[in-house]
Amino acid sequence: MKEKFTKKWNDFYAVHSHFYDQTRWLYLFGRNNICDWLPKDPPGPIIEIGCGTGFNLTSLAARFPDKEIIGVDATIPMLDKARKRISRNGYAGRISLQQCFYGKDTIHCLDNNGTNVKPGVLFFSYALTLMPDYEYVIEQAYKDLCPKGYIAVVDFVETKFKLVHDWFKWHQVQMNEDIIHKLEKRFPDYNLKTSLVFGGLWKYCIFVGKKAE
Repeated sequence: MKEKFTKKWNDFYAVHSHFYDQTRWLYLFGRNNICDWLPKDPPGPIIEIGCGTGFNLTSLAARFPDKEIIGVDATIPMLDKARKRISRNGYAGRISLQQCFYGKDTIHCLDNNGTNVKPGVLFFSYALTLMPDYEYVIEQAYKDLCPKGYIAVVDFVETKFKLVHDWFKWHQVQMNEDIIHKLEKRFPDYNLKTSLVFGGLWKYCIFVGKKAE
């Protein structure tokens, strides 16, 4: 599954990475707001799963100057774009990137002694709806987080319009309100906001949940 998934997305983003940033702002809402929902001093490093072109990484680095920021993605084309964005914005020494199939590969997040440490924030920006095994990913995120760590999610929820649903499906997006229910169940200490866009064409959510001790 890992190899098939990675090949599919490498092939997809080999094309789409070239115009991703020029088009996704039209419908990836909430990315500029979710950082405001995080605590001022999370308990550990911040890792974005499915970091794409690095849009969120530079914002996270600016907001949390004392935290280690790591971006992981399964696709080489998107990591190449992220690397260029990070360098262009002067964060080459602050943000590290890793190619990773989350849940299957190990993310290297090392302290000064070379010991792998648990993150304080796992950040998913329009990534869970791209993952067919999102329930497993949510469980894995809970296990990976340090005590009192946070999961932060901004993503699509649902649409009542078949044409919209089919268009997003063509872009590999699975709109599924069940994702919210699974997040609420696993992280009962949470804040949630859902919003309709374009007169109700679809709904997206911002979810930040805290892991118990």
